[in-house]
Amino acid sequence: MIKTCITSVVKVLFLLQNIVEHYRIKVDRLSYLLTYPCQKVKLTVPVDKPGLLEFDRSQLFRRELFDKGNYGEVFKGKYDQRDVISKCMALDNEHHLGNVNKFFDKAKIKKDLLHKNTIHLYGVCIKEEPISMATEYMAHGYLLNYLRDGSGRNLTLKLMCNFAAQVKENLKILENSLNINH
Repeated sequence: MIKTCITSVVKVLFLLQNIVEHYRIKVDRLSYLLTYPCQKVKLTVPVDKPGLLEFDRSQLFRRELFDKGNYGEVFKGKYDQRDVISKCMALDNEHHLGNVNKFFDKAKIKKDLLHKNTIHLYGVCIKEEPISMATEYMAHGYLLNYLRDGSGRNLTLKLMCNFAAQVKENLKILENSLNINH
């Protein structure tokens, strides 16, 4: 089967090479003729992210792939004899600088949240790719998923009120100590 691309002027262009060659000769609805390919941009991350604890990647053992998405992969594993979740992001053209900055912003927030009801950040690895973040492992996963889909659907009213009180306490901590409004 031949794949085609039909332009607004109903020209059938076969294969990517033909499309590129067409727009090197005619502007059609583009602003400019195609003259040369765009250079691939390699993202680099500055190693001097203040306040983030760099962990030794050789001490992180990934065991099980939990999730894979647009921004990277999430693994369950071990770090320094502890169960952890490792979030990894490769620096390629699909991950623009905004996503990398979000990754570091999350790490900075988690670093400053030191409370019994929050997930503890063990460290980040940014000196080599993929950049990674190791956090405390939650046996029942995210609270929302646990309450909606997991065995949390069968909780007593007393236990649900206890959860609500803990969530309220954490939201107050976010607002007071980190100026994060919810």
